[in-house]
Amino acid sequence: MNPTSAVVPSKPTPSQAPPGGAAHEPPTPPHGGARRGAWRSLASASGMTLCDGRGHSVLDATAGAFAVPAGHSRESIAAAVGRQLGEWHDSVTHGTSHPMTGELTRRLLALAPDGMERVQFATTPRGSLEQALRACIATHAARGDHQRTIVITGQPTAPGLSLATLRPGTNGRRAQDNGLGAGLLGFVHLPHPRLAENRFVKGQPDHGDALADEFARVVELFGATHIAACVLEPIGTADGLRVPPRNYLETLQALCQEHGILLVFDESSCGMGHTGAAFGALSLGVTPDLMVLGNALTNGTLPLGALLIGECVCQALGDVSGAPLDDSAHLLYPAACTAALAMLDLCEQEALFERAQQLSSAFLDQVFALSDLPVVRDIQGFGLLAGLEIDSGAGISRHGAHAADLQRRLFEAGLNVLARGDSLLLAPAMVMTPDELDQICRTLRSVLTDFS
Repeated sequence: MNPTSAVVPSKPTPSQAPPGGAAHEPPTPPHGGARRGAWRSLASASGMTLCDGRGHSVLDATAGAFAVPAGHSRESIAAAVGRQLGEWHDSVTHGTSHPMTGELTRRLLALAPDGMERVQFATTPRGSLEQALRACIATHAARGDHQRTIVITGQPTAPGLSLATLRPGTNGRRAQDNGLGAGLLGFVHLPHPRLAENRFVKGQPDHGDALADEFARVVELFGATHIAACVLEPIGTADGLRVPPRNYLETLQALCQEHGILLVFDESSCGMGHTGAAFGALSLGVTPDLMVLGNALTNGTLPLGALLIGECVCQALGDVSGAPLDDSAHLLYPAACTAALAMLDLCEQEALFERAQQLSSAFLDQVFALSDLPVVRDIQGFGLLAGLEIDSGAGISRHGAHAADLQRRLFEAGLNVLARGDSLLLAPAMVMTPDELDQICRTLRSVLTDFS
């Protein structure tokens, strides 16, 4: 089956444009809460194309901010959800489950790295991250390590799913309980500076010993016996693309195992195909103790979070009913599981993970060809993920303002990208065609050249 046959972008017809040449003018923002020039209205989406219903279409190079890796408005997923809503749309009663939950668990474990033994679902990705933190605290408590209440994290912020949404305390100050049972002392941010020797490197760079040394210093500073977990995006997207150097994650994993620290991967952005495999852990060859998945699991159709749990955590917690992993299981509604199963069916039928791996080489080659532009200070890329660091210049006073302005200009030119810090992020869907890739890079070159 042609991977793109079901997601041909719909072309807006001339009749959709209002009279008077106002096709590109956004309607008045609701409630007066946003500036007119900054507010954007979108009426529909198909494949990689976003439409405002007024004759203007935009190519989405972000896969719906990582949430729709199989392309927008997939008919098979929508049809499956519709059938399920006709059968049962209520939440599952506490203490019961739906047959599709078990089927989704089986299929996720079949895709997951070896060592994952259990899956826990939540109604939101944030809920799965909270479950992961509960599991870490409970695992240490079961081993008698009640003093392990600090979490090291490499993600200061993240879209839709971040440690910041849990409102933790700052380093060294006690946070509110947040429903985490033991209550965390605080979160320690692990720096991940850009290394000059890793500029303009495709894939994993070779230089990263300094980053691993920084992790070891943080562990020594706070004391390994007080650290519960290390939570990382295997490929960082919170403030620009951060591709881990070779052996960096392996070193972190070894240090975590040496000191009894649990390693948690947040794959809400890179999971479900963007690295050329089902999960970033598979592409990078490192298996964490716990792994969080986000809305890409349902291709953005319905909110759903999943927590994949490794062997050591399962052994510590056992299968005791009422363990701190099950708090939100009764809220899971069957339609979300149906959407996730339909997404997995689509990935199998159209070989989307394999397609992403095949597209990666051409995608990175064309994106890295933009390195000759003066405004581009660095490019990082892995799989179908790429980040262009923008040279903001001395005249820009607010961090990230340059990239945000570029994002606006690119949108007006017909291309949707993400602005994170001083970087532009690209994460096209796995159904991207060669023509769409060419259009992405042509638009980038045109706008970035004018901006230099």
